[in-house]
Amino acid sequence: MSEKLILRMSSQTNNAVPWLVWSNQTNQVIVSGELDNHAELASLAQYAQGRQVTVLVNSADVRLYRHTMATKPSRQIIKALPFMLEDELAQDIDSLFFAIESTGFDKESGQHWINLAILDKSLMRHWTELWQQAGLTVKQVLPEVLCLPYEAKEDSELVTTAQVANGWLFRTGPWQGEFVEGDWLAVYIRQFQERDEADAPLAIHHYSPLPDEISAQLVDCDGVTLNAQSPELAMLMLAQGAQTSKWNLLQGEFAPKKAVSKQWMMWRPAAALFALVLIIEFVTMLTSWHRADTQLAVAKQALVEQYQSAFPKEKVRVALLKRQLTRKVADATGGTQVSSGGFLTLMTRIAPVLKQYKNITSESYRYDGKRGELRLSASAPSFQQFEQFKVGLERLGLQVQQGAVSNEGERVSGSLSIKEAS
Repeated sequence: MSEKLILRMSSQTNNAVPWLVWSNQTNQVIVSGELDNHAELASLAQYAQGRQVTVLVNSADVRLYRHTMATKPSRQIIKALPFMLEDELAQDIDSLFFAIESTGFDKESGQHWINLAILDKSLMRHWTELWQQAGLTVKQVLPEVLCLPYEAKEDSELVTTAQVANGWLFRTGPWQGEFVEGDWLAVYIRQFQERDEADAPLAIHHYSPLPDEISAQLVDCDGVTLNAQSPELAMLMLAQGAQTSKWNLLQGEFAPKKAVSKQWMMWRPAAALFALVLIIEFVTMLTSWHRADTQLAVAKQALVEQYQSAFPKEKVRVALLKRQLTRKVADATGGTQVSSGGFLTLMTRIAPVLKQYKNITSESYRYDGKRGELRLSASAPSFQQFEQFKVGLERLGLQVQQGAVSNEGERVSGSLSIKEAS
């Protein structure tokens, strides 16, 4: 999708929800706005149609954590990781949701590491319920601090910051960052003032103008450099940063389900029934194949017995039985050869129509071998259906003449003369 609906949410349901629609092709904002609270999320459903929905969550609600270990993290270790961190977390691990970002190896320390995002599981469920109720199909969820620009440097430390809502975002590393409320900004800044002279130089890139008192405190700090970046709207900057992230907080039980089209939902029961019929048909055919030899032998013996009962003086040849029967029918119907339009040929031709019109009752068949004509007496529920039956025979390329038709109670009876078209 070339367009995305991006919105910012937090655990505080009464907080405002800024949003915008972003175009990947033009790198521009198509439309933007701000909701008063979470109760108005349903109003964004119209903007979500045909667009991917990305939610940026308040970094105060998500803890970014890097866990180090001596051994390479295997699938079993990752699965047991919440229990390994139980002593380091203040909450019950059963109430927390753990999302894995990536793993790696630090050559300097000789330790393996794994990046985790940790948040309250009930909060994640609450958000997903809100999105579902609002008609929003959310495909990606990101901690907002990871959308701030960041480029690690070997000879210095970097901090990027921007003002968002009623606070400030600080990204202090590739997998480090936090949201600081405005009232606590001065307290948070003290850590930069208390740096040792041995620490690497620190560059603070701020995308929003810092308060004058904060700037004054940091300007006098040794080893700290303030770099004012081109000011941008916070949501626009975060939306641009979200485009570069392929990671997703929606994992495990919260992983987005593949979209199912309404048409598929409508036809799925029929498809399931069709698949069931195919399975039954396959099993039936497989069973038939297993019994084929026995059935063939029994059928051959039954044919021989029936033919001998009808023609006791003749010798039966199983391979030529069809030809022998055809000759007998031709003799019984005037000597006409089947290949030139005999009784069996006509019966074979009209068989599909007889099956199609099951409400037509065939009462008698008479075949005139000299004229190559089959006389059929039949009855139908109505004149219209009798006529439809006649038209069905004509569509086979046959010449059909209708005889007298009479109404006898609830059915209509009549006769048809059928022969090959000349």
